[in-house]
Amino acid sequence: MRDYFGIGGGLAAVTLAGMAAAVGLEAAYGHGFPPVLAVMPAVAGTLMIGAGLALNALAARQMIRAVQQETLATAGPFAWSRNPMYASFIFLTVPGAALVLRNWFMLVLVSAVMLAWFYARVGREEQKLTAMFGGEYRAYQARVGRLLPRLGRRPMR
Repeated sequence: MRDYFGIGGGLAAVTLAGMAAAVGLEAAYGHGFPPVLAVMPAVAGTLMIGAGLALNALAARQMIRAVQQETLATAGPFAWSRNPMYASFIFLTVPGAALVLRNWFMLVLVSAVMLAWFYARVGREEQKLTAMFGGEYRAYQARVGRLLPRLGRRPMR
């Protein structure tokens, strides 16, 4: 599998390992959601997973197009976050799966693992992008948040 700036097999392996650990902890300690909320987490989680996957697909399409054209991806989701694929996974897909499975361990453990993965990789990715795009990337960094949108700033056009 080709690795476009960290999007590849390594991310999937870390995520699956974290999810497996969370399911194991849930089985061992049984700290699920209270029964009164049984249906709400599944509905909310399904919506979050759908939104996360849609955002990830849109961002992946933008990134692949930019890689093919050898340009910096700054449109669409990249106008709001320099890392919308990571953001969609960390803040929508993984928490959504935790809600569907009603597994607090997954919510905490996998989200923490994903954030650690993100911060371990993003510095190297930013160095590559700075080397490739120079001042254009530095201006993009100043305008657009690393993971979450910067409050009070308009997205890039």
